[in-house]
Amino acid sequence: MASEEDVRAAHRRGSEEGYVAAIAEVRTFTGVQGIEPSLDQPEHVAYPNYLRALQESYTRVLWAIESSDRDIARLNERLDDVAEEQEQLLDERQSARAERNVLVRAIGSIGDKNLPVTRAVRDIEQRLEGEEGLLAKRQQIALELREEATRVDRWIATMIEHVEAIKAEREAEEEHRRQVAEWEARDASPRWCSVYSLEAFIDEDERRQARGWDRSESLVVGGADFGYRWHRDADAGPDAEGGWSLHVILETKETILEYRQQNQPNTIWLLGNAIESMDEAMKVFPPIEPRQRERNSVALVLDTYAEYASKKAITSA
Repeated sequence: MASEEDVRAAHRRGSEEGYVAAIAEVRTFTGVQGIEPSLDQPEHVAYPNYLRALQESYTRVLWAIESSDRDIARLNERLDDVAEEQEQLLDERQSARAERNVLVRAIGSIGDKNLPVTRAVRDIEQRLEGEEGLLAKRQQIALELREEATRVDRWIATMIEHVEAIKAEREAEEEHRRQVAEWEARDASPRWCSVYSLEAFIDEDERRQARGWDRSESLVVGGADFGYRWHRDADAGPDAEGGWSLHVILETKETILEYRQQNQPNTIWLLGNAIESMDEAMKVFPPIEPRQRERNSVALVLDTYAEYASKKAITSA
Protein backbone atom coordinates (compact mmCIF):
# COMPACT_ATOMS: atom_id res chain seq x y z
CA MET A 1 0.00 0.00 0.00
CA ALA A 2 1.32 3.43 -0.97
CA SER A 3 2.40 5.65 1.88
CA GLU A 4 1.30 9.24 2.27
CA GLU A 5 4.73 10.37 1.05
CA ASP A 6 4.38 8.18 -2.03
CA VAL A 7 1.04 9.83 -2.78
CA ARG A 8 2.51 13.31 -2.38
CA ALA A 9 5.49 12.42 -4.58
CA ALA A 10 3.16 11.04 -7.26
CA HIS A 11 1.10 14.23 -7.10
CA ARG A 12 4.23 16.37 -7.50
CA ARG A 13 5.36 14.32 -10.49
CA GLY A 14 1.93 14.63 -12.06
CA SER A 15 1.87 18.38 -11.53
CA GLU A 16 5.37 18.79 -12.96
CA GLU A 17 4.63 16.57 -15.96
CA GLY A 18 1.37 18.41 -16.57
CA TYR A 19 3.17 21.75 -16.43
CA VAL A 20 5.84 20.58 -18.86
CA ALA A 21 3.22 19.18 -21.22
CA ALA A 22 1.21 22.42 -21.11
CA ILE A 23 4.28 24.54 -21.83
CA ALA A 24 5.36 22.21 -24.64
CA GLU A 25 1.98 22.60 -26.33
CA VAL A 26 2.40 26.35 -26.76
CA ARG A 27 6.11 26.29 -27.57
CA THR A 28 7.30 26.39 -31.17
CA PHE A 29 10.17 23.98 -30.48
CA THR A 30 10.27 21.15 -27.97
CA GLY A 31 13.47 19.37 -29.02
CA VAL A 32 14.94 16.69 -31.29
CA GLN A 33 17.44 13.89 -30.74
CA GLY A 34 17.53 14.43 -27.00
CA ILE A 35 18.33 18.15 -27.33
CA GLU A 36 15.64 20.34 -25.79
CA PRO A 37 15.19 24.06 -25.28
CA SER A 38 14.72 25.20 -21.72
CA LEU A 39 11.05 25.39 -20.74
CA ASP A 40 11.93 27.62 -17.79
CA GLN A 41 13.18 30.44 -20.03
CA PRO A 42 11.13 32.61 -22.38
CA GLU A 43 11.40 31.61 -26.02
CA HIS A 44 13.58 34.54 -27.07
CA VAL A 45 16.15 33.45 -24.44
CA ALA A 46 15.79 29.67 -24.77
CA TYR A 47 15.93 29.33 -28.54
CA PRO A 48 19.33 30.98 -29.21
CA ASN A 49 20.83 28.60 -26.63
CA TYR A 50 18.91 25.75 -28.24
CA LEU A 51 20.29 26.70 -31.66
CA ARG A 52 23.86 26.66 -30.35
CA ALA A 53 23.29 23.20 -28.84
CA LEU A 54 21.89 21.94 -32.16
CA GLN A 55 24.83 23.33 -34.10
CA GLU A 56 27.37 21.85 -31.69
CA SER A 57 25.64 18.45 -31.83
CA TYR A 58 25.44 18.64 -35.63
CA THR A 59 29.19 19.28 -35.79
CA ARG A 60 29.87 16.26 -33.58
CA VAL A 61 27.63 14.07 -35.74
CA LEU A 62 29.46 15.21 -38.88
CA TRP A 63 32.72 14.13 -37.27
CA ALA A 64 31.16 10.79 -36.45
CA ILE A 65 29.96 10.42 -40.06
CA GLU A 66 33.49 11.09 -41.30
CA SER A 67 34.76 8.47 -38.86
CA SER A 68 32.16 5.96 -40.15
CA ASP A 69 33.18 6.69 -43.74
CA ARG A 70 36.81 5.98 -42.88
CA ASP A 71 35.92 2.79 -41.00
CA ILE A 72 33.77 1.55 -43.89
CA ALA A 73 36.52 2.32 -46.38
CA ARG A 74 39.05 0.36 -44.28
CA LEU A 75 36.65 -2.58 -43.88
CA ASN A 76 36.00 -2.68 -47.63
CA GLU A 77 39.72 -2.73 -48.32
CA ARG A 78 40.19 -5.48 -45.73
CA LEU A 79 37.25 -7.43 -47.18
CA ASP A 80 38.70 -7.25 -50.67
CA ASP A 81 42.05 -8.62 -49.42
CA VAL A 82 40.52 -11.44 -47.34
CA ALA A 83 38.01 -12.34 -50.05
CA GLU A 84 40.85 -12.66 -52.56
CA GLU A 85 42.76 -14.85 -50.12
CA GLN A 86 39.62 -16.93 -49.55
CA GLU A 87 39.04 -17.37 -53.27
CA GLN A 88 42.59 -18.58 -53.86
CA LEU A 89 42.44 -21.03 -50.96
CA LEU A 90 39.06 -22.41 -52.01
CA ASP A 91 40.29 -22.90 -55.56
CA GLU A 92 43.28 -24.83 -54.28
CA ARG A 93 41.11 -27.01 -52.02
CA GLN A 94 38.59 -27.71 -54.76
CA SER A 95 41.35 -28.66 -57.18
CA ALA A 96 42.92 -30.97 -54.60
CA ARG A 97 39.73 -32.95 -54.06
CA ALA A 98 38.46 -32.86 -57.62
CA GLU A 99 39.47 -36.47 -58.23
CA ARG A 100 38.29 -37.74 -54.88
CA ASN A 101 34.99 -39.51 -54.25
CA VAL A 102 31.70 -37.77 -53.59
CA LEU A 103 31.86 -38.20 -49.84
CA VAL A 104 35.27 -36.61 -49.60
CA ARG A 105 34.19 -33.71 -51.80
CA ALA A 106 31.07 -33.17 -49.65
CA ILE A 107 33.06 -33.21 -46.44
CA GLY A 108 35.56 -30.83 -48.03
CA SER A 109 32.80 -28.41 -49.03
CA ILE A 110 31.55 -28.34 -45.43
CA GLY A 111 35.09 -27.72 -44.26
CA ASP A 112 35.39 -24.79 -46.70
CA LYS A 113 32.72 -22.96 -44.73
CA ASN A 114 34.64 -23.28 -41.48
CA LEU A 115 38.02 -22.15 -42.73
CA PRO A 116 39.53 -19.28 -40.72
CA VAL A 117 39.61 -17.13 -43.85
CA THR A 118 35.91 -17.82 -44.50
CA ARG A 119 35.05 -16.90 -40.93
CA ALA A 120 37.14 -13.75 -41.36
CA VAL A 121 35.12 -12.80 -44.44
CA ARG A 122 31.85 -13.32 -42.56
CA ASP A 123 33.15 -11.32 -39.61
CA ILE A 124 34.19 -8.41 -41.83
CA GLU A 125 30.87 -8.48 -43.66
CA GLN A 126 28.98 -8.36 -40.35
CA ARG A 127 31.11 -5.49 -39.12
CA LEU A 128 30.62 -3.70 -42.44
CA GLU A 129 26.87 -4.15 -42.20
CA GLY A 130 26.91 -2.73 -38.68
CA GLU A 131 29.03 0.26 -39.72
CA GLU A 132 26.79 0.99 -42.70
CA GLY A 133 23.74 0.85 -40.45
CA LEU A 134 25.44 3.18 -37.98
CA LEU A 135 26.36 5.54 -40.82
CA ALA A 136 22.77 5.64 -42.05
CA LYS A 137 21.56 6.39 -38.52
CA ARG A 138 24.10 9.17 -38.08
CA GLN A 139 23.14 10.66 -41.44
CA GLN A 140 19.48 10.68 -40.40
CA ILE A 141 20.36 12.35 -37.11
CA ALA A 142 22.43 14.95 -38.96
CA LEU A 143 19.51 15.64 -41.28
CA GLU A 144 17.10 16.12 -38.36
CA LEU A 145 19.53 18.38 -36.53
CA ARG A 146 20.20 20.48 -39.63
CA GLU A 147 16.51 20.89 -40.44
CA GLU A 148 15.66 21.78 -36.84
CA ALA A 149 18.55 24.26 -36.68
CA THR A 150 17.32 25.87 -39.90
CA ARG A 151 13.82 26.25 -38.46
CA VAL A 152 15.14 27.70 -35.21
CA ASP A 153 17.45 30.07 -37.08
CA ARG A 154 14.51 31.33 -39.15
CA TRP A 155 12.44 31.78 -35.98
CA ILE A 156 15.23 33.84 -34.40
CA ALA A 157 15.67 35.91 -37.58
CA THR A 158 11.94 36.64 -37.63
CA MET A 159 12.01 37.53 -33.94
CA ILE A 160 14.90 39.94 -34.55
CA GLU A 161 12.99 41.52 -37.44
CA HIS A 162 10.00 42.03 -35.16
CA VAL A 163 12.22 43.44 -32.41
CA GLU A 164 13.90 45.82 -34.86
CA ALA A 165 10.49 46.90 -36.16
CA ILE A 166 9.26 47.54 -32.62
CA LYS A 167 12.48 49.37 -31.82
CA ALA A 168 12.14 51.53 -34.94
CA GLU A 169 8.50 52.24 -34.09
CA ARG A 170 9.40 53.26 -30.57
CA GLU A 171 12.24 55.45 -31.83
CA ALA A 172 9.85 57.07 -34.30
CA GLU A 173 7.35 57.67 -31.50
CA GLU A 174 10.07 59.13 -29.30
CA GLU A 175 11.26 61.34 -32.15
CA HIS A 176 7.68 62.47 -32.72
CA ARG A 177 7.26 63.28 -29.01
CA ARG A 178 10.54 65.19 -29.10
CA GLN A 179 9.43 67.03 -32.22
CA VAL A 180 6.04 67.88 -30.74
CA ALA A 181 7.72 69.16 -27.57
CA GLU A 182 10.02 71.28 -29.73
CA TRP A 183 7.08 72.67 -31.71
CA GLU A 184 5.14 73.43 -28.52
CA ALA A 185 8.12 75.27 -27.05
CA ARG A 186 8.51 77.59 -30.03
CA ASP A 187 8.00 81.27 -29.34
CA ALA A 188 5.32 82.18 -31.87
CA SER A 189 4.67 85.60 -30.38
CA PRO A 190 5.34 88.76 -32.47
CA ARG A 191 8.55 89.41 -30.50
CA TRP A 192 10.15 92.47 -32.14
CA CYS A 193 7.60 92.74 -34.94
CA SER A 194 5.37 95.76 -35.42
CA VAL A 195 1.74 94.63 -35.45
CA TYR A 196 -0.88 96.28 -37.71
CA SER A 197 -4.31 95.74 -39.04
CA LEU A 198 -4.27 95.35 -42.81
CA GLU A 199 -5.96 98.70 -43.31
CA ALA A 200 -3.56 100.55 -41.00
CA PHE A 201 -0.60 98.89 -42.65
CA ILE A 202 -1.57 100.06 -46.14
CA ASP A 203 -2.66 103.46 -44.91
CA GLU A 204 0.85 104.00 -43.57
CA ASP A 205 2.42 103.37 -46.99
CA GLU A 206 0.26 102.86 -50.05
CA ARG A 207 3.13 101.14 -51.90
CA ARG A 208 2.26 98.10 -49.79
CA GLN A 209 -1.02 97.68 -51.72
CA ALA A 210 -0.74 95.02 -54.44
CA ARG A 211 -0.51 96.39 -57.95
CA GLY A 212 -3.59 95.91 -60.07
CA TRP A 213 -5.91 95.96 -57.10
CA ASP A 214 -8.19 98.95 -56.53
CA ARG A 215 -7.90 99.87 -52.89
CA SER A 216 -11.46 101.11 -52.86
CA GLU A 217 -12.59 97.60 -53.74
CA SER A 218 -10.17 95.43 -51.80
CA LEU A 219 -7.09 95.73 -49.62
CA VAL A 220 -4.43 93.30 -50.81
CA VAL A 221 -0.81 93.23 -49.73
CA GLY A 222 1.64 93.09 -52.59
CA GLY A 223 5.01 91.39 -52.88
CA ALA A 224 6.50 87.94 -53.47
CA ASP A 225 4.78 85.09 -51.63
CA PHE A 226 6.55 82.30 -49.69
CA GLY A 227 3.75 80.11 -48.40
CA TYR A 228 0.16 80.52 -47.22
CA ARG A 229 -0.05 77.86 -44.47
CA TRP A 230 2.31 79.07 -41.76
CA HIS A 231 0.91 77.96 -38.41
CA ARG A 232 0.49 79.20 -34.87
CA ASP A 233 -1.16 77.23 -32.02
CA ALA A 234 -2.55 80.41 -30.43
CA ASP A 235 -4.82 81.08 -33.41
CA ALA A 236 -7.07 78.04 -33.79
CA GLY A 237 -5.25 75.27 -31.93
CA PRO A 238 -2.44 72.83 -32.74
CA ASP A 239 -4.41 70.77 -35.24
CA ALA A 240 -5.91 73.59 -37.28
CA GLU A 241 -4.56 74.48 -40.67
CA GLY A 242 -2.19 77.43 -40.62
CA GLY A 243 -3.59 80.77 -41.76
CA TRP A 244 -0.45 82.90 -42.03
CA SER A 245 1.13 83.94 -45.33
CA LEU A 246 4.68 85.20 -45.80
CA HIS A 247 5.44 88.08 -48.17
CA VAL A 248 8.43 90.15 -49.21
CA ILE A 249 7.30 93.56 -50.50
CA LEU A 250 10.05 94.59 -52.88
CA GLU A 251 8.75 98.18 -53.32
CA THR A 252 9.33 98.90 -49.61
CA LYS A 253 11.96 96.17 -48.91
CA GLU A 254 9.77 94.84 -46.11
CA THR A 255 9.14 91.28 -44.93
CA ILE A 256 5.71 90.63 -43.41
CA LEU A 257 3.52 87.84 -42.07
CA GLU A 258 -0.21 88.21 -42.71
CA TYR A 259 -2.91 86.34 -40.78
CA ARG A 260 -6.21 85.90 -42.58
CA GLN A 261 -9.38 85.10 -40.67
CA GLN A 262 -13.03 85.08 -41.65
CA ASN A 263 -15.14 88.06 -40.64
CA GLN A 264 -12.17 89.65 -38.91
CA PRO A 265 -9.60 92.20 -40.11
CA ASN A 266 -6.35 90.66 -41.33
CA THR A 267 -3.36 91.04 -39.00
CA ILE A 268 0.08 92.10 -40.24
CA TRP A 269 3.41 91.48 -38.53
CA LEU A 270 6.19 93.62 -39.95
CA LEU A 271 9.47 91.74 -39.46
CA GLY A 272 11.76 94.44 -40.89
CA ASN A 273 13.62 95.45 -44.04
CA ALA A 274 16.76 93.29 -43.90
CA ILE A 275 15.79 91.55 -47.15
CA GLU A 276 16.09 94.06 -49.97
CA SER A 277 15.88 91.96 -53.13
CA MET A 278 14.31 88.87 -54.60
CA ASP A 279 17.74 87.20 -54.70
CA GLU A 280 18.05 87.63 -50.96
CA ALA A 281 14.52 86.38 -50.36
CA MET A 282 15.17 83.27 -52.47
CA LYS A 283 18.19 82.42 -50.34
CA VAL A 284 16.34 82.81 -47.04
CA PHE A 285 12.79 81.43 -47.30
CA PRO A 286 12.52 78.57 -49.86
CA PRO A 287 14.59 76.19 -47.66
CA ILE A 288 12.04 76.47 -44.82
CA GLU A 289 8.89 76.80 -46.92
CA PRO A 290 8.21 72.99 -46.96
CA ARG A 291 7.99 73.13 -43.15
CA GLN A 292 5.18 75.70 -42.98
CA ARG A 293 2.61 73.10 -41.83
CA GLU A 294 4.60 72.32 -38.69
CA ARG A 295 3.05 73.50 -35.45
CA ASN A 296 4.04 77.08 -34.58
CA SER A 297 5.98 77.36 -37.84
CA VAL A 298 5.53 81.15 -37.62
CA ALA A 299 8.36 80.99 -35.06
CA LEU A 300 10.54 79.28 -37.66
CA VAL A 301 10.01 82.25 -39.99
CA LEU A 302 10.94 84.70 -37.23
CA ASP A 303 14.05 82.71 -36.24
CA THR A 304 15.20 82.38 -39.85
CA TYR A 305 14.66 86.06 -40.58
CA ALA A 306 16.40 87.16 -37.36
CA GLU A 307 19.43 84.96 -38.10
CA TYR A 308 19.74 86.36 -41.62
CA ALA A 309 19.31 89.95 -40.46
CA SER A 310 21.97 89.47 -37.75
CA LYS A 311 24.50 87.99 -40.16
CA LYS A 312 23.83 90.75 -42.69
CA ALA A 313 24.32 93.42 -40.06
CA ILE A 314 27.67 91.92 -39.01
CA THR A 315 28.81 91.65 -42.63
CA SER A 316 27.80 95.23 -43.38
CA ALA A 317 29.50 96.65 -40.30
